[in-house]
Amino acid sequence: MKFKLLACVLCLAMLAGCTQSPSSQSGQTSSGTSSATSRTQSSSQVLKRNYETESLNRLLSSINNAEAGSAGSTLKAAAVAADFVEFSVEYANADNEEFMLEDIQAWYDRLEPETKEMIGENWPWVYSNVKNLVRDPRGMAPLLADTGVETDFASMDLTNGLLLAERVQRTIGE
Repeated sequence: MKFKLLACVLCLAMLAGCTQSPSSQSGQTSSGTSSATSRTQSSSQVLKRNYETESLNRLLSSINNAEAGSAGSTLKAAAVAADFVEFSVEYANADNEEFMLEDIQAWYDRLEPETKEMIGENWPWVYSNVKNLVRDPRGMAPLLADTGVETDFASMDLTNGLLLAERVQRTIGE
């Protein structure tokens, strides 16, 4: 019986040592506190991002597919624009605006100068098509059909359809 009582007392003592109150941790330095805060903020960022960064990077890189000035560039820019609108409708919202801006800037900063130049030439074509698609999805339907895009944008809620393109414009636009 004494051993059971002693074991219970020891367990309680161990548990009490493991659960310190915040006031007993007041000896922490301010850098320790800010480090903990940073980890908490980082964790919340991962939880709030509702898209995969790699998917966004692939979409951004597809701007090069528009090939401004080449044969079929109108079709190519329309196809890329459709992808932008679809991604934007599904993932872009006020909750993750800062994440997208950071990801777009990081992607752009990693580009080689020649690639940035190509993106700069192609982006106005894509951006124009995104705006046209959101403004008049029925009017863009024949062009999109020619590109092989089968999405029925006219039946979608395009309220957030421009958000991603506007964020890209802020980063790489004129």
